[in-house]
Amino acid sequence: MPRDPIVVRIEQLIVALLEQNTVKIVKRCARNAAVNEEGVMTLVEEPVMEKVQLKRCSHLAKVLEQVYMLKVNETHASKRDIYYMDTELFGGQKTVNDALDDIARSFRVQRGVLNVNTTCKGLVVGNFKYKTSSGCIVDVSSSRRGVSIGVDEPVSFFCDTVRAVVVVEKDATLMRLIDDDAARRLRCIFITGKGYPCIATRRFVHLLHKHLGHTIPFHLLTDADPHGMHIAATYCLGSLNLTHENIHLAVPSLSWIGFSLSDFTEFSLPVSGSLPCTPHDISKAEFLLAHPSLSQTKPSWFPVIRSFIVKRVKAEIQALQCRGLSFISDTYLPQKLGLSFDS
Repeated sequence: MPRDPIVVRIEQLIVALLEQNTVKIVKRCARNAAVNEEGVMTLVEEPVMEKVQLKRCSHLAKVLEQVYMLKVNETHASKRDIYYMDTELFGGQKTVNDALDDIARSFRVQRGVLNVNTTCKGLVVGNFKYKTSSGCIVDVSSSRRGVSIGVDEPVSFFCDTVRAVVVVEKDATLMRLIDDDAARRLRCIFITGKGYPCIATRRFVHLLHKHLGHTIPFHLLTDADPHGMHIAATYCLGSLNLTHENIHLAVPSLSWIGFSLSDFTEFSLPVSGSLPCTPHDISKAEFLLAHPSLSQTKPSWFPVIRSFIVKRVKAEIQALQCRGLSFISDTYLPQKLGLSFDS
Protein backbone atom coordinates (compact mmCIF):
# COMPACT_ATOMS: atom_id res chain seq x y z
CA MET A 1 0.00 0.00 0.00
CA PRO A 2 1.51 3.39 -1.02
CA ARG A 3 2.33 5.80 1.77
CA ASP A 4 0.35 9.01 2.20
CA PRO A 5 2.22 11.64 0.15
CA ILE A 6 1.55 14.30 2.81
CA VAL A 7 3.22 12.12 5.45
CA VAL A 8 6.23 11.63 3.16
CA ARG A 9 6.57 15.37 2.52
CA ILE A 10 6.31 16.19 6.22
CA GLU A 11 9.12 13.73 6.94
CA GLN A 12 11.25 15.42 4.26
CA LEU A 13 10.61 18.85 5.77
CA ILE A 14 11.44 17.66 9.29
CA VAL A 15 14.72 16.13 8.06
CA ALA A 16 15.59 19.44 6.38
CA LEU A 17 14.81 21.32 9.59
CA LEU A 18 17.01 18.99 11.67
CA GLU A 19 19.93 19.07 9.23
CA GLN A 20 19.90 22.75 8.28
CA ASN A 21 18.00 24.45 11.15
CA THR A 22 15.87 26.09 8.47
CA VAL A 23 13.61 25.19 5.57
CA LYS A 24 12.28 26.89 2.43
CA ILE A 25 8.54 27.35 1.98
CA VAL A 26 6.38 29.10 -0.61
CA LYS A 27 6.24 32.80 0.23
CA ARG A 28 2.88 34.53 0.66
CA CYS A 29 3.21 37.50 -1.66
CA ALA A 30 1.59 39.10 -4.70
CA ARG A 31 4.43 37.84 -6.92
CA ASN A 32 3.25 34.27 -6.28
CA ALA A 33 -0.31 35.04 -7.39
CA ALA A 34 -1.25 34.30 -10.98
CA VAL A 35 -4.64 35.09 -12.51
CA ASN A 36 -6.36 32.33 -14.50
CA GLU A 37 -8.69 32.83 -17.46
CA GLU A 38 -11.66 33.36 -15.11
CA GLY A 39 -9.84 35.95 -13.03
CA VAL A 40 -9.33 33.72 -9.99
CA MET A 41 -6.04 34.19 -8.13
CA THR A 42 -3.97 31.00 -8.24
CA LEU A 43 -0.46 29.96 -7.22
CA VAL A 44 2.19 30.42 -9.93
CA GLU A 45 3.93 27.31 -11.31
CA GLU A 46 7.35 28.34 -9.97
CA PRO A 47 6.68 30.38 -6.81
CA VAL A 48 9.13 32.55 -4.94
CA MET A 49 10.44 30.67 -1.90
CA GLU A 50 11.54 32.07 1.43
CA LYS A 51 13.90 30.71 4.06
CA VAL A 52 12.16 30.36 7.42
CA GLN A 53 13.89 32.01 10.38
CA LEU A 54 14.68 30.12 13.59
CA LYS A 55 11.71 31.14 15.75
CA ARG A 56 9.26 30.57 12.93
CA CYS A 57 10.93 27.18 12.31
CA SER A 58 9.97 26.08 15.81
CA HIS A 59 6.34 27.04 15.14
CA LEU A 60 6.38 25.24 11.80
CA ALA A 61 8.01 22.12 13.26
CA LYS A 62 5.40 21.85 16.03
CA VAL A 63 2.49 22.22 13.60
CA LEU A 64 4.12 19.71 11.21
CA GLU A 65 4.43 17.28 14.11
CA GLN A 66 0.73 17.60 14.93
CA VAL A 67 -0.37 17.25 11.29
CA TYR A 68 1.91 14.21 10.93
CA MET A 69 0.24 12.50 13.92
CA LEU A 70 -3.22 13.36 12.58
CA LYS A 71 -2.40 11.80 9.21
CA VAL A 72 -0.74 8.69 10.64
CA ASN A 73 -3.56 8.07 13.13
CA GLU A 74 -6.24 8.98 10.54
CA THR A 75 -7.92 11.46 12.86
CA HIS A 76 -8.78 15.16 12.79
CA ALA A 77 -8.31 18.22 14.98
CA SER A 78 -9.22 21.89 14.88
CA LYS A 79 -6.80 24.81 14.57
CA ARG A 80 -7.69 25.64 18.16
CA ASP A 81 -6.78 22.11 19.29
CA ILE A 82 -3.30 22.53 17.77
CA TYR A 83 -2.85 25.92 19.43
CA TYR A 84 -3.54 24.40 22.85
CA MET A 85 -0.85 21.73 22.28
CA ASP A 86 1.70 24.44 23.16
CA THR A 87 0.22 27.85 23.92
CA GLU A 88 3.52 29.18 25.28
CA LEU A 89 5.38 28.36 22.05
CA PHE A 90 2.72 29.70 19.69
CA GLY A 91 1.78 32.79 21.68
CA GLY A 92 -1.47 33.19 19.75
CA GLN A 93 -3.87 31.46 17.39
CA LYS A 94 -2.62 33.43 14.36
CA THR A 95 0.76 31.68 14.60
CA VAL A 96 -0.91 28.31 14.08
CA ASN A 97 -3.18 29.61 11.31
CA ASP A 98 -0.22 31.08 9.41
CA ALA A 99 1.84 27.90 9.79
CA LEU A 100 -1.01 25.76 8.45
CA ASP A 101 -1.43 28.11 5.48
CA ASP A 102 2.32 27.96 4.82
CA ILE A 103 2.26 24.15 4.85
CA ALA A 104 -0.81 23.84 2.64
CA ARG A 105 0.54 26.44 0.17
CA SER A 106 3.94 24.74 -0.02
CA PHE A 107 2.34 21.32 -0.52
CA ARG A 108 -0.24 22.79 -2.96
CA VAL A 109 -3.12 21.12 -1.13
CA GLN A 110 -6.34 22.25 0.49
CA ARG A 111 -6.07 22.72 4.24
CA GLY A 112 -8.60 19.93 4.80
CA VAL A 113 -6.10 17.44 3.34
CA LEU A 114 -3.95 18.12 6.40
CA ASN A 115 -6.79 16.70 8.57
CA VAL A 116 -7.28 20.07 10.25
CA ASN A 117 -10.87 21.23 10.56
CA THR A 118 -11.59 24.91 10.10
CA THR A 119 -14.09 26.87 12.16
CA CYS A 120 -17.39 27.23 10.32
CA LYS A 121 -19.40 30.39 10.86
CA GLY A 122 -21.61 30.55 7.75
CA LEU A 123 -25.39 30.37 7.75
CA VAL A 124 -27.83 29.50 4.95
CA VAL A 125 -31.61 29.83 4.67
CA GLY A 126 -33.99 28.81 1.88
CA ASN A 127 -36.39 26.20 0.59
CA PHE A 128 -34.00 23.43 -0.40
CA LYS A 129 -32.14 20.32 0.75
CA TYR A 130 -28.64 19.01 0.15
CA LYS A 131 -26.76 15.77 0.64
CA THR A 132 -23.35 15.81 2.33
CA SER A 133 -20.24 13.74 1.60
CA SER A 134 -21.09 11.53 4.60
CA GLY A 135 -24.54 10.76 3.17
CA CYS A 136 -26.62 12.99 5.47
CA ILE A 137 -29.58 14.90 4.04
CA VAL A 138 -29.78 18.48 5.36
CA ASP A 139 -33.23 20.04 5.03
CA VAL A 140 -32.52 23.78 5.16
CA SER A 141 -36.23 24.60 4.82
CA SER A 142 -36.94 22.83 8.12
CA SER A 143 -35.32 25.66 10.10
CA ARG A 144 -36.82 29.12 9.75
CA ARG A 145 -33.77 30.66 11.44
CA GLY A 146 -31.31 29.12 9.00
CA VAL A 147 -28.85 26.21 9.08
CA SER A 148 -25.16 26.44 9.96
CA ILE A 149 -22.76 25.52 7.18
CA GLY A 150 -20.54 22.66 8.34
CA VAL A 151 -17.23 21.09 7.33
CA ASP A 152 -19.06 18.07 5.88
CA GLU A 153 -19.40 19.57 2.40
CA PRO A 154 -22.40 19.08 0.08
CA VAL A 155 -22.22 16.71 -2.88
CA SER A 156 -25.71 17.27 -4.33
CA PHE A 157 -28.54 19.79 -3.99
CA PHE A 158 -32.32 19.56 -4.29
CA CYS A 159 -33.78 23.00 -4.94
CA ASP A 160 -36.16 23.05 -7.92
CA THR A 161 -38.14 26.15 -6.90
CA VAL A 162 -35.25 28.55 -6.20
CA ARG A 163 -35.05 31.66 -8.42
CA ALA A 164 -31.84 33.28 -7.16
CA VAL A 165 -29.01 32.94 -4.64
CA VAL A 166 -27.92 36.01 -2.66
CA VAL A 167 -24.74 36.03 -0.56
CA VAL A 168 -25.01 38.76 2.08
CA GLU A 169 -22.09 40.19 3.98
CA LYS A 170 -23.50 40.38 7.49
CA ASP A 171 -25.43 38.20 9.88
CA ALA A 172 -27.61 41.18 10.88
CA THR A 173 -28.78 41.57 7.28
CA LEU A 174 -29.67 37.89 7.06
CA MET A 175 -31.60 38.05 10.33
CA ARG A 176 -33.67 40.91 8.90
CA LEU A 177 -34.41 38.86 5.77
CA ILE A 178 -35.35 35.86 7.90
CA ASP A 179 -37.71 37.93 10.05
CA ASP A 180 -39.36 39.21 6.85
CA ASP A 181 -39.69 35.64 5.46
CA ALA A 182 -37.86 36.89 2.35
CA ALA A 183 -36.45 33.48 1.36
CA ARG A 184 -39.96 32.04 0.93
CA ARG A 185 -41.59 35.18 -0.52
CA LEU A 186 -38.85 35.74 -3.11
CA ARG A 187 -37.95 32.05 -3.52
CA CYS A 188 -34.29 32.77 -2.88
CA ILE A 189 -31.43 31.12 -1.03
CA PHE A 190 -29.66 33.55 1.31
CA ILE A 191 -26.16 32.82 2.61
CA THR A 192 -23.91 34.80 4.94
CA GLY A 193 -20.30 34.29 5.96
CA LYS A 194 -20.79 36.79 8.81
CA GLY A 195 -18.18 39.21 7.49
CA TYR A 196 -15.03 37.83 5.87
CA PRO A 197 -16.12 34.28 5.01
CA CYS A 198 -14.56 31.11 6.34
CA ILE A 199 -13.31 28.44 3.95
CA ALA A 200 -16.38 26.25 4.52
CA THR A 201 -18.76 29.06 3.53
CA ARG A 202 -16.78 29.90 0.40
CA ARG A 203 -16.65 26.21 -0.53
CA PHE A 204 -20.42 25.89 0.00
CA VAL A 205 -21.12 28.86 -2.30
CA HIS A 206 -18.70 27.44 -4.89
CA LEU A 207 -20.36 24.01 -4.90
CA LEU A 208 -23.87 25.48 -4.93
CA HIS A 209 -22.89 27.57 -7.94
CA LYS A 210 -21.51 24.49 -9.73
CA HIS A 211 -24.93 22.89 -9.28
CA LEU A 212 -27.21 25.88 -9.94
CA GLY A 213 -25.09 28.57 -11.58
CA HIS A 214 -26.07 27.59 -15.12
CA THR A 215 -29.79 28.04 -14.40
CA ILE A 216 -30.22 30.85 -11.84
CA PRO A 217 -28.29 34.06 -10.97
CA PHE A 218 -25.93 34.39 -8.00
CA HIS A 219 -25.61 37.82 -6.35
CA LEU A 220 -23.61 39.58 -3.64
CA LEU A 221 -24.98 42.14 -1.17
CA THR A 222 -22.49 44.03 1.01
CA ASP A 223 -22.10 47.30 2.87
CA ALA A 224 -21.17 50.34 0.80
CA ASP A 225 -17.60 50.48 2.05
CA PRO A 226 -14.14 49.22 1.01
CA HIS A 227 -14.34 46.25 3.38
CA GLY A 228 -17.62 45.16 1.80
CA MET A 229 -15.99 45.33 -1.64
CA HIS A 230 -13.02 43.31 -0.36
CA ILE A 231 -15.40 40.65 0.95
CA ALA A 232 -17.11 40.61 -2.45
CA ALA A 233 -13.72 40.17 -4.13
CA THR A 234 -12.89 37.29 -1.78
CA TYR A 235 -16.04 35.40 -2.79
CA CYS A 236 -15.51 36.14 -6.49
CA LEU A 237 -11.78 35.90 -7.04
CA GLY A 238 -10.24 34.37 -3.93
CA SER A 239 -7.70 35.60 -1.41
CA LEU A 240 -3.94 36.05 -1.50
CA ASN A 241 -3.57 33.74 1.52
CA LEU A 242 -5.21 30.84 -0.32
CA THR A 243 -3.88 31.03 -3.88
CA HIS A 244 -3.40 27.25 -3.73
CA GLU A 245 -7.10 26.72 -2.89
CA ASN A 246 -8.97 29.52 -4.66
CA ILE A 247 -10.03 27.44 -7.67
CA HIS A 248 -12.03 25.28 -5.24
CA LEU A 249 -13.55 28.29 -3.45
CA ALA A 250 -14.10 31.24 -5.79
CA VAL A 251 -17.14 32.07 -7.96
CA PRO A 252 -16.01 34.67 -10.53
CA SER A 253 -19.49 35.15 -12.02
CA LEU A 254 -21.05 36.39 -8.76
CA SER A 255 -22.83 39.67 -9.47
CA TRP A 256 -22.45 42.49 -6.94
CA ILE A 257 -25.80 44.33 -6.63
CA GLY A 258 -25.08 46.75 -3.79
CA PHE A 259 -25.42 48.32 -1.32
CA SER A 260 -23.85 51.38 -2.98
CA LEU A 261 -23.61 55.12 -2.39
CA SER A 262 -25.67 55.65 -5.56
CA ASP A 263 -28.57 53.87 -3.81
CA PHE A 264 -29.00 56.97 -1.64
CA THR A 265 -30.30 58.79 -4.71
CA GLU A 266 -32.10 55.85 -6.31
CA PHE A 267 -34.05 54.99 -3.15
CA SER A 268 -34.39 58.52 -1.70
CA LEU A 269 -32.32 57.82 1.40
CA PRO A 270 -31.25 60.71 3.66
CA VAL A 271 -27.58 61.70 3.45
CA SER A 272 -27.44 61.46 7.24
CA GLY A 273 -27.36 57.67 6.78
CA SER A 274 -23.79 57.82 5.47
CA LEU A 275 -20.61 57.72 7.58
CA PRO A 276 -17.14 59.26 7.15
CA CYS A 277 -14.42 56.94 5.86
CA THR A 278 -11.55 56.21 8.24
CA PRO A 279 -7.88 56.17 7.18
CA HIS A 280 -8.13 52.36 7.29
CA ASP A 281 -11.07 52.49 4.85
CA ILE A 282 -9.03 54.62 2.44
CA SER A 283 -6.07 52.21 2.70
CA LYS A 284 -8.37 49.29 1.95
CA ALA A 285 -9.79 51.08 -1.10
CA GLU A 286 -6.27 51.78 -2.38
CA PHE A 287 -5.38 48.11 -1.83
CA LEU A 288 -8.38 47.06 -3.92
CA LEU A 289 -7.42 49.40 -6.76
CA ALA A 290 -4.09 47.52 -6.91
CA HIS A 291 -5.75 44.08 -6.66
CA PRO A 292 -4.04 41.49 -8.94
CA SER A 293 -7.20 40.53 -10.83
CA LEU A 294 -9.98 43.05 -10.12
CA SER A 295 -9.00 45.34 -13.00
CA GLN A 296 -9.31 42.44 -15.46
CA THR A 297 -12.47 40.81 -14.18
CA LYS A 298 -14.52 43.46 -12.37
CA PRO A 299 -13.77 46.82 -14.05
CA SER A 300 -17.28 48.06 -13.20
CA TRP A 301 -16.31 47.95 -9.51
CA PHE A 302 -13.52 50.50 -9.91
CA PRO A 303 -15.71 53.64 -9.99
CA VAL A 304 -17.44 52.35 -6.84
CA ILE A 305 -14.12 51.79 -5.07
CA ARG A 306 -12.72 55.15 -6.19
CA SER A 307 -15.83 56.91 -4.89
CA PHE A 308 -14.83 56.02 -1.31
CA ILE A 309 -11.52 57.83 -1.80
CA VAL A 310 -13.03 60.83 -3.61
CA LYS A 311 -16.13 61.33 -1.44
CA ARG A 312 -14.62 60.05 1.82
CA VAL A 313 -17.96 58.56 2.85
CA LYS A 314 -19.33 55.04 3.26
CA ALA A 315 -22.59 53.46 4.44
CA GLU A 316 -23.91 50.31 6.05
CA ILE A 317 -26.81 48.50 4.45
CA GLN A 318 -28.82 49.23 7.60
CA ALA A 319 -29.15 52.78 6.22
CA LEU A 320 -32.08 51.37 4.21
CA GLN A 321 -34.04 51.04 7.45
CA CYS A 322 -34.71 54.78 7.52
CA ARG A 323 -37.36 53.89 4.90
CA GLY A 324 -38.78 51.19 7.15
CA LEU A 325 -37.54 48.13 9.01
CA SER A 326 -38.55 45.79 6.16
CA PHE A 327 -37.69 48.10 3.26
CA ILE A 328 -34.78 45.86 2.25
CA SER A 329 -37.10 42.86 1.87
CA ASP A 330 -40.22 44.61 0.59
CA THR A 331 -38.67 47.02 -1.91
CA TYR A 332 -34.89 47.08 -2.22
CA LEU A 333 -34.15 43.41 -2.97
CA PRO A 334 -37.17 42.77 -5.23
CA GLN A 335 -36.13 45.78 -7.32
CA LYS A 336 -32.44 44.84 -7.39
CA LEU A 337 -33.18 41.20 -8.23
CA GLY A 338 -36.04 41.91 -10.63
CA LEU A 339 -38.27 39.49 -8.73
CA SER A 340 -41.87 39.73 -7.56
CA PHE A 341 -43.29 38.17 -4.42
CA ASP A 342 -44.99 34.79 -4.30
CA SER A 343 -48.46 35.00 -2.80
